[in-house]
Amino acid sequence: MMMETELARANSSLRMSMRILRNSYATYPLHVGFLLYREKLQAFGKAMAKTATPIYTLYDKFRKVQCVP
Repeated sequence: MMMETELARANSSLRMSMRILRNSYATYPLHVGFLLYREKLQAFGKAMAKTATPIYTLYDKFRKVQCVP
């Protein structure tokens, strides 16, 4: 009786392990894809930060120009 219980537990653990491995195999490419997407977004954000500061500086200079009546 004890061996049957242990065997049932071992089979249950094996099924769970196989399910986890199957899920990992199926979702790993998505994980890598999202990591690459995040890296691209970060690079885009850095590029935009380099161009945003001069644009805001120009905006401030033009905003402070007074119109001649």
